[in-house]
Amino acid sequence: MFSRIAPRLFAVPTEGGQNNPFLAGPDREADLRSRRPYFLIPLLGPRHAQLTHGAVARVRAWVRRQGKPITDVFVLSHGWHRNFFSAVAAYDRLMVGFRRLIGRGAIEPSPDFNPLFLTVHWHSDPGENLWLDKEGRRSKVGFMANVRSTFRAADPAATSEATLERDFELMFDLLSSLSAPDTDASGPEFDEEARGLAEVLDRRYVLRADPAAGTDDKVAALWVCYYEAPSRRVLMLQERKPRPFATGFQGLSRLLAFITSAVPAVTLMGLIVNLPVPRLRVTDAHYVIGAAKPIMTTRRATMRDAVGMGWMWFGRRTLNAARATLAVTGSLHAVRSSTLTHRLHRIRVHVAAMVGLAAVSGLLLWLIGLWRSLFAPQRPATAIPWLALLPWLYLQVLFALPLIAYSLAGLILSFAWLGPIGQALRLVSDERQGLRDRPDRRALTLSVAAAFAWLARRPIRWLKSAVALDSRWTNLGDLAEAQLAFYDMQQRGVMTGVYLGEALEDLWRGTPELEGARLHLAGHSFGSLVVANAARTLAFASGFRGQLRTLTLIQGALASGWLSGERRLLDRITGAVACIFSRYDSANGLWYPLANLGREAAGHVGLCGDFATVANSMPPSLVVPPQLGPIGPNTKVINVDASRIIYSGAVAAGGGHGDIFKDDVLHVLWAAMQA
Repeated sequence: MFSRIAPRLFAVPTEGGQNNPFLAGPDREADLRSRRPYFLIPLLGPRHAQLTHGAVARVRAWVRRQGKPITDVFVLSHGWHRNFFSAVAAYDRLMVGFRRLIGRGAIEPSPDFNPLFLTVHWHSDPGENLWLDKEGRRSKVGFMANVRSTFRAADPAATSEATLERDFELMFDLLSSLSAPDTDASGPEFDEEARGLAEVLDRRYVLRADPAAGTDDKVAALWVCYYEAPSRRVLMLQERKPRPFATGFQGLSRLLAFITSAVPAVTLMGLIVNLPVPRLRVTDAHYVIGAAKPIMTTRRATMRDAVGMGWMWFGRRTLNAARATLAVTGSLHAVRSSTLTHRLHRIRVHVAAMVGLAAVSGLLLWLIGLWRSLFAPQRPATAIPWLALLPWLYLQVLFALPLIAYSLAGLILSFAWLGPIGQALRLVSDERQGLRDRPDRRALTLSVAAAFAWLARRPIRWLKSAVALDSRWTNLGDLAEAQLAFYDMQQRGVMTGVYLGEALEDLWRGTPELEGARLHLAGHSFGSLVVANAARTLAFASGFRGQLRTLTLIQGALASGWLSGERRLLDRITGAVACIFSRYDSANGLWYPLANLGREAAGHVGLCGDFATVANSMPPSLVVPPQLGPIGPNTKVINVDASRIIYSGAVAAGGGHGDIFKDDVLHVLWAAMQA
């Protein structure tokens, strides 16, 4: 089994160079993997600069083949927590939404409108950068319902309902296989099927909203039907070999696996901690108001009592071992002198227990990882890895405590000017290269939180070395690491913006056909950090002669005062700088200030600084693009309160942060780009 999975685990989009079928664009041949109405520009760092240069060369060649000039260049950047699959999914949904609104006349571009769409892919997730649907398999019933509302037969007389059903079932089967965890989606074994079904899609079917749409728009719409089908879960193959009876502790492990999957974790934990312990009794003290002495009662101990007693015993033994190692005279009981209170003594015991258990847990994880690397490097997962999971959970909580304490203190004490002082001392990232309005001046940032986050991510690395690569418990580590990677992704967003600006400068320099085109930059979440830094790079680039028209930040995960002091950038933009924000965006409302010493996020309250702003509030529903502004030479910044249309989502998971794939938001985005 593992030999089949291994190629998939490492099939990153950098393989195959420009021949990789997932480096999409309108210049690609008809293929359900590669044909799109936009160019995908990979920005994966200096090591993969050739991929970026190759994509720019493809764009340049495509522009030169066009029969009429490009009027507008739209550059879009996705945000945080997106691997290769989910990044393309976001762009497909946005592009199909725009095509649908244009097709039905809700958005009316000018008659000479001839756009070029460029989308950026940067690895904004700490996990593997794969074409892998993390939400698992999709519902075929939901997919077919989406298909019927999106497509119709080009010739109903020649294409029966049975033919439509069969064609799209085959397409669903291919999309499901490409997105599964045990498939090398870029492999040549899918070439014939992907191209044949793309030809069928183009020849037999049209989009209901836009019957004149081409192959690229149809392929994107097909994938959107798949993305928006209800997700089930990731399904893995059976790894057990056939045998007459279970061996070793397989029976017990199956029972434990069943219980942990069938019983809610909180309920199960409550049952375990209250289990009675035979032959162990504890004495409780009950204090009564007015009584001189507490009332003492004896009862049978529970697992919770036993763990507490074991914890204190372990702490005392660890403390005694430390004293013996350091050759400190006197016993443990001698410590209880008049100079140390009993409470301070208990604190020392607790600290000793914490340190000792951390050492034992770390040693255990290291030994398991060493064993796996030496004797079982390709062994697949077979059961719940309790021996690695339990010590990891303890270490993870312990190593994350400094970051949690520091972040909470920074958020709560932000009223005491801790945030401004921290930013002035560069204890938090200024989210740009160099100084404000001076990108050539390098400045050192000493981020205490980033150091604590680095520490908190260490146990996750140890877990991944101790369990199988295909273990579902690595997903738990990935989830924790994704949250702790905030500071890495923040800095990566800045540098990706610099690389994007340099790539756009290169494109304009070698493509005179783009001389009169208007450049529009738009990004979501940390993608706003990408496009803001790209615009800043272009504003200071001596070789860029294009028209930097608009900059749009959608739920931007960057500082509310990011533009303050960036006068050259504001002067360089000829249109509007629009900031779309929502009060229901809890990712920007809580998590961003929690990670940045209480600094407000633009995606929660809008932009502010040493410039004039125009405020616009959106109604509960939009069926046409709103009028934004007015703007002028000194009032280019528009704050768009979209709280009435961006609101849906679980509060703990970010609230309305990702609630952008709807027609209302597309209307606002279009209006911002036309302001």
